[in-house]
Amino acid sequence: DGDGCNDCTSGSYNVSDDGSDNDYDGVCDTGDNCIQTQNADQMDWDGDGVGNACEIVGCYESEAFNYNPDATDSGNCIDVMAGIPCGVTLYGDTRFSPQSAIGHPSSEHIYRFEVTTSGIHEFITCGSDFDTYLRLYDTNKNEIRSNDDACGSAAVISQNLTSGTYYVLVEGYSDISGTYELTASCPAPLMPIPDPVQEPEEPEEPEEAQ
Repeated sequence: DGDGCNDCTSGSYNVSDDGSDNDYDGVCDTGDNCIQTQNADQMDWDGDGVGNACEIVGCYESEAFNYNPDATDSGNCIDVMAGIPCGVTLYGDTRFSPQSAIGHPSSEHIYRFEVTTSGIHEFITCGSDFDTYLRLYDTNKNEIRSNDDACGSAAVISQNLTSGTYYVLVEGYSDISGTYELTASCPAPLMPIPDPVQEPEEPEEPEEAQ
């Protein structure tokens, strides 16, 4: 059929093989370990059944910040730490955390943050012992806002947020690491307005007979 695959003698031939060769590399699709990319040598360095020519290195862990659902080979995952409670100061140390490609070359910590009441939220690292940098991401990991040096060498982000999941990244400016304080300030939840109390109606007095 002119597709470069020998329908009768290919090593992948079997009785159900129609001889198709989508990438025209001479290896029938039923035996090709990389159907969309030419790789006549069929090299598979890690023996996982996916050819080197179409391996995608990424993070398998669905809860990681850099999760890649298309990954075929496991790469470094960036862990997401426990959620930030409103009004509570968290203490952390980035000096012993691995560096990543996110933001500055310094090490970072990433926290999940759940918004239940829409309004202005603040994330504050004032009181940290090094030059901190803050980044805020939406649920799809798109950066919304960043800040540096809002209070001395520490950072403050003030942002109007609607209900949903967000991520707060704490890192150092450039390649600096150290111990930090992180506080989230949240709007007070709206209290339901009670229905007004209705006074019971007084019964009408019967009319006197004439």
